[in-house]
Amino acid sequence: MRQLDRFFIQLTNFVFTIVEVLLGLRFIFRLFAANSSAPFVDWLYRTSDVLVSPFHGIFTEPVIDSRFVFDITALIALVIYSLVFSLIVYLFRILGATTDHRD
Repeated sequence: MRQLDRFFIQLTNFVFTIVEVLLGLRFIFRLFAANSSAPFVDWLYRTSDVLVSPFHGIFTEPVIDSRFVFDITALIALVIYSLVFSLIVYLFRILGATTDHRD
């Protein structure tokens, strides 16, 4: 595998890790009813809204005691992005293996 292929795989893994951490924190903070007026929580929700917006409305989100939200949308996004990033890394590996044989 060439150096450039490794770089793109590492970059993809880095981006994937950031996406997964943001979505995981969003899920936990909503589950435990974090104060959305706190600056970090507000930033987290605004940032992760971009990531979950394609999946809004697939399922209703159960709310417990009118404030604890089981954010199914974030979980769906976690799974879908995991699959997409895995396919991207797999594609880099296939393309890298293909170009190695030609060299």
